[in-house]
Amino acid sequence: MEELTPNDWIKKIDRFYVFDDELGVNMLFVTKDDRVYGLGANIRGSVGLGHNQWVSEPQEIIELSNKKCIKFINGLEFIVCLTRDNCVYSWGLDRNGQLGQGCDSNEHKKPMIIQINDNNLIRDMSCGLYHTLVLTHNNDVYGWGCNDFGQIGSRDTTCESISKPEKIKFNENYCIKSVHCFENSSFALTSDGQVFSWGRNQCNHLGINCNNLMICRPQLICNLLDITSIQSGVGKTYFSSDYKNKVQLNLINGMKHHLCVQWMIWSINC
Repeated sequence: MEELTPNDWIKKIDRFYVFDDELGVNMLFVTKDDRVYGLGANIRGSVGLGHNQWVSEPQEIIELSNKKCIKFINGLEFIVCLTRDNCVYSWGLDRNGQLGQGCDSNEHKKPMIIQINDNNLIRDMSCGLYHTLVLTHNNDVYGWGCNDFGQIGSRDTTCESISKPEKIKFNENYCIKSVHCFENSSFALTSDGQVFSWGRNQCNHLGINCNNLMICRPQLICNLLDITSIQSGVGKTYFSSDYKNKVQLNLINGMKHHLCVQWMIWSINC
């Protein structure tokens, strides 16, 4: 590797992605000549070099260089990357099928392409703790990874893991606009501003006014209107809306709250 000063590296960087793990910070960056480098704590092999040793200086990730990487997202122990040529790569620890490579092991793996049975462009991607959802430009949603709370949404029962992408069925009357994962739960936003949710439902995390602890198939959240985006924090999910009238939110205890705000928030602290 060529000897470069920090200032030299800064001049070379075109885009970068920073994320934490249990031991510290990690960084992935793409240079202007389309080479990809990583460094950091690398506790679960998340830097993409096939091991979990600390990486103190930038090392090239050969499998990603010259692949036109445009987006990185991460779960707890793995990374997913989208390229301009519509290829999806994953790497890190693969013990819950979260790499989507058709296997389930404790190996620290280098980047490999995920085979998604769809020739359309990827429109959106999101990662939970151990699962991933992708949305294609023809509005199909695929998921893979840990499914012990039904968070993949492609089957009627839970299972330990789904190691290859599976298509998630939605009512054909709805057009999916974006997907959102949080820990062990999943959400899908429709083009008309409605929201589906599924997965872990402890303390009514899914907002569907149901006492079941696990929801295996997407369920429509009633009374959420004109939603434009979804965000999550610790034990909470937030919805941004353009809806200016009163909105009714049904919580786990059955109480009904009326809010006259443009930002709708539903949250439960366990």
